[in-house]
Amino acid sequence: MSFNLDNQLLGEGEEFIAYDYYNMPVTGANLSPGVNPNLIFNNVDWIAKEIIFSNELHPISNADYDGTTRGEMIIVHQSIVNSNKKLALCIPLDIVNNDTPGLKNVIADIYTNYTGTTSTSYEINTIINPSKIIHYKTKIDSQALKSIFGDKLTVLVLAKPVQFYAAEFIPSTDVFIPITPTSTINDIQYSVIPAGSVKKISPDNIYIDCKPTGESKETIATYNVPINSEYTANASRLSFQEMVIQSMMFFTLLAISYIVVPVGFKSFGFQKIVTELLNDENSPLRKLQEKHDTGYKNEEDFYKMFKGEVVTYGTIVYLGLLGLFGLFLPLFLIGTTLNDSVMTSMSIYVMMFCTMSVFSIFLKLENESYRTVETDTQSYELFYFNTVEEKKKVFDQNIKKIDFFWKGVSIFGDTLTDVIKDSIAFNWTAILSLILFIILYVLSNFETLPGTGSNPLYIYKTSNNDGDKAGVGTYFAFILYALIGGSYSFLKHIGLAKNKS
Repeated sequence: MSFNLDNQLLGEGEEFIAYDYYNMPVTGANLSPGVNPNLIFNNVDWIAKEIIFSNELHPISNADYDGTTRGEMIIVHQSIVNSNKKLALCIPLDIVNNDTPGLKNVIADIYTNYTGTTSTSYEINTIINPSKIIHYKTKIDSQALKSIFGDKLTVLVLAKPVQFYAAEFIPSTDVFIPITPTSTINDIQYSVIPAGSVKKISPDNIYIDCKPTGESKETIATYNVPINSEYTANASRLSFQEMVIQSMMFFTLLAISYIVVPVGFKSFGFQKIVTELLNDENSPLRKLQEKHDTGYKNEEDFYKMFKGEVVTYGTIVYLGLLGLFGLFLPLFLIGTTLNDSVMTSMSIYVMMFCTMSVFSIFLKLENESYRTVETDTQSYELFYFNTVEEKKKVFDQNIKKIDFFWKGVSIFGDTLTDVIKDSIAFNWTAILSLILFIILYVLSNFETLPGTGSNPLYIYKTSNNDGDKAGVGTYFAFILYALIGGSYSFLKHIGLAKNKS
């Protein structure tokens, strides 16, 4: 199956190639370029290093050949900033056995002196056609060829063959195995860059990419703009709108953290725990309420008696850990790794929200009515012992502040293990939660997903290398699992997700 120049044709400006193979010294197969790039492609400057003559590697179905022998001249390039990155520019050769002067061109001269040791300068630009160019990438498996082409090779193939005279064409064996498109993978193996996107670099080495991005705000800020101009009016309006949006987000988070979070913390949190303790006939807390004293048999009973206080403070610690390690830190690392200001800003907002929520809960706990739990038959006030020095002293002797911290750590750990443990026990709600985690994480890693780059789950769009992708994937997995694990633990706490008995 051959390459078809009418398939996978890119639009003007999607990819851009600029070249300049100036009067370059060639010694046998080796090129001696100057400091200026010979090729600019994919925002990388490439310099030519070596020439290889080979048999035809890239048959093109609608190319124009006259001769009976076909070959290719491969110009091997390396990146100016990273010599391990290689690019091969393949020029199809139409080899004719006609020694007319017009066919004894630059390629004929280079081929004649291919095994020589004398340095001769050639104007290779004369045989570069501004035609369509096929582009693809291939992997080099041969250890012998990796020193020439590297592990991964970017390949460009000129669409228009170049005729030259050779009495006998002897190809080199040092060639890579190209991608041969088939009818089943034709759409994903290569693309065709239009001729309009192939330009020669100007004499001043000025290259203009046809994919303008516009000036940054920092650059525009250095311009001398009239005070009453349309630009300054629009800039002021946009700045004001941005300030309003930021302020609305801040006050919305403040309102949620001050009003909604404390109400939810009581309704779905310590109120439920205390109510269960008071309704349990064997609970030390209920016995305490009935006897109206602080008697207890052992330290374990004392801990059970004040389980409401321990879990309340432990949950506050858990919220802080979730905000810091489950959300803020992974989001911040994703933002800094991908240089994504949106992710970085989001991490700051998350940290602000968690901090304000914890602070508002502490403020509410200062209110007696907030920390009092009413049941049908009795009521219980959290931390009532704080008002009586003797009772507070006994409490502090048996329950240390570190107990609150370790309780929060244990809750945080449970949120990250409950889903897996209960899934193994065939709890259907845990299985659904685990499936949700897997689906979201897999979708976030689909680089070939339609709409790549605009898909909201596509977090790798600005990742530069595999190391960044691995790190970002780990951070994102931790965020997802912390949220899904926390949600599942919450559903268990309020009774919507019950353990398998």
